[in-house]
Amino acid sequence: MQKVEEIRNFKGKTVATVHFDSRSGRYYIYDFLGKNLGYFDPKDARGKGRTYNFYGKIISTGNSLTSLIEDWD
Repeated sequence: MQKVEEIRNFKGKTVATVHFDSRSGRYYIYDFLGKNLGYFDPKDARGKGRTYNFYGKIISTGNSLTSLIEDWD
């Protein structure tokens, strides 16, 4: 089961959505067009989790999914 959360800019426009995948425990982020920007895996890095970009490169330790959003307008 997936839970979806919308990320909105200050004007109220949806700029991204975060989907929680209960099977893997990961959080995936998609831009407003549906393009996958990356994911957060809370099980990595000794329980702190790691954020990965679309290509699988580690972006940070901890959840920084919103840093993957390029267009906030």
